Amino acid sequence: MKTLQAFCFLINGLFFSAFCNAQNTDSVNKVTMVADAQYAHHGFLYKIIWGKNYRTTWNTPVAVDKFYFKTTAHQYTPVKTGGGLQTISLLITDENNAEWSLRSVKKNPARWISPFWQKTFIRKIVQDQVSASFPYGALVVPELAAALQIDHATPKLVVINDDTLLGKFREQFANRLCFLEERNPKGKSISTEKLLKLKDSLPGTLIDTVTYLKCRLLDIVIGDWDRHADQYRWYIDNSKTIKIYKPIPNDRDQVFFNSTGVLPEIILKLGFMRYLEGFNYEVRNIKRFTQRGASLDKKILGRMSSRQFETITKEVINYLSDDVLKHSLLNLPAELQTGEFDIPGKLISRRNALPTLSKKYFRKVIRRANRKNIN
Repeated sequence: MKTLQAFCFLINGLFFSAFCNAQNTDSVNKVTMVADAQYAHHGFLYKIIWGKNYRTTWNTPVAVDKFYFKTTAHQYTPVKTGGGLQTISLLITDENNAEWSLRSVKKNPARWISPFWQKTFIRKIVQDQVSASFPYGALVVPELAAALQIDHATPKLVVINDDTLLGKFREQFANRLCFLEERNPKGKSISTEKLLKLKDSLPGTLIDTVTYLKCRLLDIVIGDWDRHADQYRWYIDNSKTIKIYKPIPNDRDQVFFNSTGVLPEIILKLGFMRYLEGFNYEVRNIKRFTQRGASLDKKILGRMSSRQFETITKEVINYLSDDVLKHSLLNLPAELQTGEFDIPGKLISRRNALPTLSKKYFRKVIRRANRKNIN
């Protein structure tokens, strides 16, 4: 009898230990974080003036996986910092020397402001308007890009573990909420600047204009206004008989951008930064919305015809069905799938408007480039 009791006690102990270890492993690998709490602590009047924006989203706790530099599957090495005017990133390599990027979700637009204005209230205003950006919009894009056969990175939301392997980057990146994504998902790639130089020096250089136009039409649907030349990489598709450079869009920080304040609206009506019209049910002015990418659009799409535009637009509309648009939002953190901002409704409305918007886009931006090429 005592032997049986001892055996049962041992079994119970083993199960309890396994349960505790499982619980501990889960708690070690998961952490709850907010993107940035500073935008939420304002009163009603302030939000009327400067916008409600996505302040609640920035301050909503979400469950995130921890990122470890050494696991049983991978070993990463930090290399150097990088990033644009408001996003800091850490370039890392894995055991196969493949390059990855850890891009901070939290933004600091200080480098975007001239040294003179950084010492004034302007800096605080610019920082506050980061709240108009949707912090997790980049997670929605891969599924939509895949539906359109656009090559893409697939970011994963992680928190960098406070790890000694961070070395000199530890103070800056430990416990930072980031997007982890492969830097060259299709292998070797080049910048847009190098591509255009190559095109000028070698007239036979071919660019996949069809896929690039799909990228631009997707930008319209998701409200991503910030699509300049530095936000693409280009690779040669070796699976084709003809060598052609294909685009890989990146840096999707402005997906669903929407500033709702009275004062920002006045600034837009005065003619300043009209490309910041916001992710609404309608696009007010397609020429202004696409302004940041217009120069590159003219260089790449300048020889396309209106019929080609129409054909590709129909294809994009067909592949971006209601179900595809809605399903892509399931890639957002579960805590944010509340329907608060009616993002599905806006996506569907903007997609439905593509036939008209595409024609205006061609007429006001591309056709003028066509005329210059002919002349």
